[in-house]
Amino acid sequence: MDDWFETTRKKIMSGQRALLIAVSAVYRSTSTDALQVITGLLPLDLQTLWEGNRQEHRINNITLEAQTELQEITIMAGQMDKIKKRGTCQE
Repeated sequence: MDDWFETTRKKIMSGQRALLIAVSAVYRSTSTDALQVITGLLPLDLQTLWEGNRQEHRINNITLEAQTELQEITIMAGQMDKIKKRGTCQE
């Protein structure tokens, strides 16, 4: 299951990278993280989680506090993912 998720995630991120390069008109050697900062966009996997949270809020009328908490969890999940990839997190 994790292999499928990681493979799919890499394909999605690769597609986002191509679009970010086209939109921002930068060199291909620019890192994906830098491209996301330059364009002000979240990584696509986190954006998908965020949009899902927004839809949950719209459909189920969850409170603003709960929506804010979901946003923070989404951001923390992205940060933990980056830390794990760098090999600095031991679980």
